[in-house]
Amino acid sequence: MRKRRGVHAELLSILSNALGQMPSGTGGQLSLRCSEGTWDVVSGTGQTGAALRQQDLHPGYCLTRPLLAIASGILVDRFDLVLSEPIGLVELLDGVTVLLDCSVEDVLSHQVGLTGPTAFEWRALDWPDLVAAVASVTSTGEPSYSEVMSGLAIEAIIQRHTGVDATDWVARQVLEPLSLSADICMDPALLLRARAGAELQVPVGGDRSTRYPLLSELLAPHLQRTRLAFGAWITARGLADLYWRWITSLERSELTPGLPRPETSRSLLAARPGFHDPSQGHDAQYSAGGLVVDLARAGVCTTATPRAFGHPGGFSTSFGLADLDPPISIGAYLNGIIDNFDDLAAVRSEVASQCLDLVR
Repeated sequence: MRKRRGVHAELLSILSNALGQMPSGTGGQLSLRCSEGTWDVVSGTGQTGAALRQQDLHPGYCLTRPLLAIASGILVDRFDLVLSEPIGLVELLDGVTVLLDCSVEDVLSHQVGLTGPTAFEWRALDWPDLVAAVASVTSTGEPSYSEVMSGLAIEAIIQRHTGVDATDWVARQVLEPLSLSADICMDPALLLRARAGAELQVPVGGDRSTRYPLLSELLAPHLQRTRLAFGAWITARGLADLYWRWITSLERSELTPGLPRPETSRSLLAARPGFHDPSQGHDAQYSAGGLVVDLARAGVCTTATPRAFGHPGGFSTSFGLADLDPPISIGAYLNGIIDNFDDLAAVRSEVASQCLDLVR
């Protein structure tokens, strides 16, 4: 390994260059962790034109998939669950009860085509219509990415075994022990207070002459629907820390409060078969716990090792990544929207590869 000098300045340059390539990006956060150091940088402005800060939260959505995997692993450890056994009868939402004959790992790894309301519909539909959409959940039996329904299924399993609200349970059992509550938030009341303090940031669309922030993300009804299934609000440093603490526990084979047993984590990170995802329009491969294990095909990174895993952030250039060879984690939030997959993948991959090159 090279001696670590000037990493902070290099990271800032990587972030600034990436923002310069994006048609609408105005700011971002970038965090890097390895055995030799911890670095956090921030650049640019948020949707109001004020300087972006490290503590500013942004909607994580599928970036917080590691929380679903970790929560599932803790359930396996505490209640002797088997990842490959059928889920059975669960209550998904407001009395909507369904029989799921697929397994936890089938749901997490998107192998069963669990359909239902999309992330957009979760934001836009009136609550009775949303409940009705959840009630119509089906399984196609064919692999396809599940935006919200897979999370609702995991929530239902948590509720069934613990008797408490799944989002609250994960906050207490995962985020608090890992000291991540300030950087990964699913509590609507806390988010409303953060909004009042101008600590919530949203993606920015359009081009450089017609940038528009997605201010609907900040509406109270939308914030009040925040929960584990829909994804937390996060900072880049919180995302990097979540991955870092997980892989550190794995590498040391240590039992860590807030994480599954290392052997359970290894099961969750075992690769499932790849497939062409019709909902995403490209090939994908996930682990049993729902983490992307073919980062190149997912447009996250082309230079990570076969022991890497992570997750992209949908239409935004945000991503989280962990590589075990050697242990490195990255959390990245760039607030610009790119709706072309190839362009999106190019920006993500460049940022990820340059970060890895700094510390390998």
